[in-house]
Amino acid sequence: MAGVLAVVALAAGCGGDDEPWIRQGNFPATPSPLPTAIEELRASFEEFSGLTVPSDATDVEITADHNGANLPLYRAQFTTSRGGAEVFCTDENFDVYVNPDPPDAETRERLGITEETVDGMVTCRGTNLDRPNVRREVVVVWPEKDTAAVHALIQELPG
Repeated sequence: MAGVLAVVALAAGCGGDDEPWIRQGNFPATPSPLPTAIEELRASFEEFSGLTVPSDATDVEITADHNGANLPLYRAQFTTSRGGAEVFCTDENFDVYVNPDPPDAETRERLGITEETVDGMVTCRGTNLDRPNVRREVVVVWPEKDTAAVHALIQELPG
């Protein structure tokens, strides 16, 4: 699974020798340890991202890996209510974009979106104010009118 995430991270523009931040060398030579236990992943994701998974979330899946700069990269997916998705995307320093169209193929691949949407999508982007090098991207799609499928990609960039 870690290898798959590394491949996805590289394909998503998170690594590779052609990336300017990789050439700058502003990253650790070896990756830091990440949580592997399921019960630790949620707390670690929430602390790292500054976001809280809604209390009504179901089918929560969180993974942790390293991006091409040996820095932490978290992926989270869950289903929640419209209200739960709104709360998740209203953190400080988040810009929210509502789009009536479904996600394009590149966005689907980068965030692992498999659901179809009946009501476009919402994208939330911004950094964690407590960790300015942590970039947060969240895409919400609506497989049913009042059901939100939330997909998050949170990663630290060199700085």
